[in-house]
Amino acid sequence: MLFTWAEWQDKLRLAFPSDENYGCLLMEMLACRARYGDSLEEYFYEKIVLLNRCNISGKNAIDCILFGIEDRSVKTSAEAAQFTEPDKLLVYLRNVKNAKRPDKINTTLQASNSDNKRNVNNFHKNNFGSKYVKPKCYNCGEEGHPYFKCKLGGPYFSTFEISPGHFVIRLYTS
Repeated sequence: MLFTWAEWQDKLRLAFPSDENYGCLLMEMLACRARYGDSLEEYFYEKIVLLNRCNISGKNAIDCILFGIEDRSVKTSAEAAQFTEPDKLLVYLRNVKNAKRPDKINTTLQASNSDNKRNVNNFHKNNFGSKYVKPKCYNCGEEGHPYFKCKLGGPYFSTFEISPGHFVIRLYTS
């Protein structure tokens, strides 16, 4: 790890501050987190400096370090190993491959910007794939637009209690 002189100065100021508020130190320590793709070794060293400033060591330090790791698989594996010393945790973190953030959207379903601008009518195909079906708005009952693009506004609901615990919901459209 190579750092510039300015980065070293920042690290030294962080490690040896002149004035400390313990509450602020704890907040700063808890705010230090390892995101997906971050170097776990660098995160460990940053966190251990903050833990030393808070006088937290041993198993409590390991718990705080693991608390800040966003990758669940890394965190769970390290917790299962039941490390007793931060140095042993560091050896484990050095050997872990950094995973990239998992995409929550299937990449096969993602479309380019030009595809997103397609006409809504061409987007809804029937089961056979050969003919196109126009969407029908359940708000106004007309074909050609979905309910969320209806010019009449949204549907309105009202609830009536006909007996204790029994409700009737009525849907009104503009």
